[in-house]
Amino acid sequence: MRLKLTLKRRGKSNTLPFNYAYPVSSWIYKVISKADGNYADFLHDRGYEVAGKRFKLFTFSPLNIPNRDIPNNSDRIIINCDEITFVISFYMDKAAEHFVMGLFKDQHFGLGDKISQVDNNST
Repeated sequence: MRLKLTLKRRGKSNTLPFNYAYPVSSWIYKVISKADGNYADFLHDRGYEVAGKRFKLFTFSPLNIPNRDIPNNSDRIIINCDEITFVISFYMDKAAEHFVMGLFKDQHFGLGDKISQVDNNST
């Protein structure tokens, strides 16, 4: 299962480390943990074993940052846009299910447009 996520930048911070794979991976485990902490621990610590090799069974694309700068001799990416996207892929439906559940668990969001909007808090 593949999910395309659009992230909206909030606040004033606009800098990411150039090597952002570990922070993104950590975030994915945290999201899964919100839905099922035991499953997140299993996936992180053991994963699924096939022919003596262990697999986590998810992967993600590079971040699509349409407007960015990388200063000379820097290890940082400066984000000059409000939205970035990426795709996360799960081999196991169970992992995808827990990710989606964790993504929306206890999240605050607005539904509507600029004129009429209802503030929601999922529980």
